Amino acid sequence: DMMREAQAIAEKLGVTFRVPLEKRIEGAEKVGKHKTSTLQDVEAGRAVEVDALIGSVIELSELTDTPAPASRAVHALLKLLVADDARAERACRTAARLALYTSFATRAGALSRGSKSHPLR
Repeated sequence: DMMREAQAIAEKLGVTFRVPLEKRIEGAEKVGKHKTSTLQDVEAGRAVEVDALIGSVIELSELTDTPAPASRAVHALLKLLVADDARAERACRTAARLALYTSFATRAGALSRGSKSHPLR
């Protein structure tokens, strides 16, 4: 559906394709089971260029008044996925800082109570 939406948008902009959409879809089907580069990026924790890849199609759909429901749905889902990854990463960094702070605070408390052990000795 996304390929059909993108082609409808392109045609409204005067773009023509040498290879018909059906042939492109057949070619994609012949590849068989594989992971797209976007999925590989998500799985590897790499940045996903959601807006560059799909957001631009949505922007052009708005400019040409062309419906793009599949592209919008995938874009929204990817944005959620990327946002969840970013939140998870921030939570991990915060937890690491908290653990480090707690460790130092515990050691400092031990020192203030007259402990002879010092973290830097």
